[in-house]
Amino acid sequence: MKTIAFLLPPFYGHVTPTLPIGKHLIQKGYRVYWVCPMPTLSGMVPPGGYFYDLKANTKAPPKTSIKGNTIKTYGMDSITRLYKQTLMPLNKALFTPLKQFLEEVRPDFTVVDHQLFAGALACYTFNVPFATSVTAPAAIDRSEQFPKVIKFENDQIRSFQEEMGVFKEGPLICNSKLTLIFTLEEFVRQKCFARSYKFVGPIPTKRRDEVTFPYAKLEQEYGKHRVLVSLGSILKREQGFIEMVCEALAEDPKFTVVLVAEPKMKSEWPSNFMVQSFIPQQNVLNHIDLVVCHAGHNTVMESLSHGIPLIALPIINDQSHVASGITENGAGIRLKYRRVNARILKESIWEIIDNSAYLAAAKQLRTKILGMDSVQKSVRYIQENVNSL
Repeated sequence: MKTIAFLLPPFYGHVTPTLPIGKHLIQKGYRVYWVCPMPTLSGMVPPGGYFYDLKANTKAPPKTSIKGNTIKTYGMDSITRLYKQTLMPLNKALFTPLKQFLEEVRPDFTVVDHQLFAGALACYTFNVPFATSVTAPAAIDRSEQFPKVIKFENDQIRSFQEEMGVFKEGPLICNSKLTLIFTLEEFVRQKCFARSYKFVGPIPTKRRDEVTFPYAKLEQEYGKHRVLVSLGSILKREQGFIEMVCEALAEDPKFTVVLVAEPKMKSEWPSNFMVQSFIPQQNVLNHIDLVVCHAGHNTVMESLSHGIPLIALPIINDQSHVASGITENGAGIRLKYRRVNARILKESIWEIIDNSAYLAAAKQLRTKILGMDSVQKSVRYIQENVNSL
């Protein structure tokens, strides 16, 4: 029985795509490990799989800080912050535990997340064949639109490799024999890739199934435009943005708004608002006409897999890249988070409602996503590489 291991950072959106892939590999007779410093992953591993806690001697990666209800960094500054305050410390702390795992278990093949470049380096050091998993288009897009970002990321990873004693011309990560890309090729400007790059599409995942939601109430709002507003976990307490959404849509008889926010933020919410801290997003999307979001890759792909157009307000990290993919494919509108107001937001919502081209583009991408068979393709590519060893 051959052993395959997923080497992962402790980031939920990077972990969940590997679970259905690993489940199918287990069913095909492989021994499968999930290697990650995230204890909650032990309860997510499919039956028959193994969880290996890296137990890194490091604190949890810092969350993006919020001060005065305002995100402190945007654009290139947020990328710099991501690497210097989160990814570099994390990878340095995990390099030794990753080597220990490879020595103890000796897997035949690994799949290494693109942000865990310490995993690629550990595999290189022990001569373990590995593939790379990519959860967002910006990680592999080397088009000329973001030259500073590309150079900065490459320099950071190469510096890390050299610090660990490996001198290579470029980063090891994404230069493996197989790079699985969990997104649409339409969201990447670069159009020429090595044959090892495989766009398998977004991996469908189930999230927070235990969360209840009043679907019956939402269904009663038939005839109204049902809008989901979600800016990710870091902005559930962003008072200014939430007040702006309320100003734009409160008590409007033509709209029902599902808002992901802390209910305690306001003593009283508009009667046409449904407010919860968490929602079973995949299921809720079955009832939604329009999504307003931060252009997080998972939320965007889940929305498009339901054929829903979007309004994107990118804030940090790679969200600007994802938002550009939305507009370039005609599936929505991009707004500037720091400049948006109630009038602009409402005008943009009506622009999407009144212009059927946005819905048509979103449905076209839905057809593409549903036809990609992303899990089975990923399993097949991994098997091909394992069998060639």
